[in-house]
Amino acid sequence: LGGTTPLHAACASNKASLSSLRSILKSNPTFASTRDAFGRLPIHIFARNEAFSRISFRGSTAGPDANYPDSNNVEQFLGELFDASPRSVTLPDFEDKMIPFLSAIVEWTKIIHAYAALTQFEWRATLRQSMINPHTQISIKNIADAHLIFFIPQDVSVTPFVTWSLQMLSFLLDRCNRKRDDYYLATIRDTIIKNVSSIPLFCKSILLIDSNRDLERITSLSIIRN
Repeated sequence: LGGTTPLHAACASNKASLSSLRSILKSNPTFASTRDAFGRLPIHIFARNEAFSRISFRGSTAGPDANYPDSNNVEQFLGELFDASPRSVTLPDFEDKMIPFLSAIVEWTKIIHAYAALTQFEWRATLRQSMINPHTQISIKNIADAHLIFFIPQDVSVTPFVTWSLQMLSFLLDRCNRKRDDYYLATIRDTIIKNVSSIPLFCKSILLIDSNRDLERITSLSIIRN
């Protein structure tokens, strides 16, 4: 562990401009592959900072903002961070054991299906008291798990931070796809896809998004299409 670098500090700030982040990275590209005392790389901290997602959305949906002059450079900085340390996008954060940009998506799916998970316990209790044939091959756990799978949450919405996280993962995939014959980049691409596809109930959650506009925007992303 190399300790906190200026890039770690800038990625954690909700006031740092993207031009300053790019300048710091350019001054010392090894910062991109340096873990702090908590085992985090700069990209882990950047991916958790909602301030940067607001920069993206201000730049695309709310017009220019005097406090955020670098609204169009989020992807540019992420691309430079990736080029400085491609492997960093596949390394889990020591805290949550997830690759960058994944934690917000995981938490979103958990919240959506929290009620189903809660009532799963009620289903098991009810089934134990019911007249179940002792010779059946379908266990109480199987039925309760089926309830979790088939439960349909209502009024599902997606937060700007989750959308941004999906956009950033899509950007990284597209970056890897620039050189399809590069085996190293192919392994990075496959790792990203594997981590996203392993999120429980992820595809179901996406398809349940209530807003057609949000659903269309998200399903057009390469992280979803892959």
